[in-house]
Amino acid sequence: STGGYYQKRGVQLLENAVVATTTLDSLVFGAGINQVDVLKIDAQGNTSTCLQGAKKLLKDRTINFVQAEIFFLFYDVSDPLTDILAFIESVEYLLHTIVHGDSEQIGHVFYDFASGKLRAFDAIFVPAKA
Repeated sequence: STGGYYQKRGVQLLENAVVATTTLDSLVFGAGINQVDVLKIDAQGNTSTCLQGAKKLLKDRTINFVQAEIFFLFYDVSDPLTDILAFIESVEYLLHTIVHGDSEQIGHVFYDFASGKLRAFDAIFVPAKA
């Protein structure tokens, strides 16, 4: 796209690449991993898609703790916060807190100083029932 974060800063696309992808469910279960202590999602506005790909892991409580980057109006793709929260609730996890993705300060968010608009934060999700 021409409206993304990097394109607005003069970075030019030289070529496209096709990359094979898989879901977190397939990757973890396929590798025979029985427990994931921390899942960190840093997907540049695609957090919802990544969480959907970990649905079985989350439902089975294979993941103890999720830290997910959530972007608004930053890249050419934004995370739908209401969709993410609805999905997290559906797999019986809770939003525990938010942190600044770079400084890891609890309760801090990244916002645009000029406009005051929210840009991003990392959400910490934990199982609803320990």
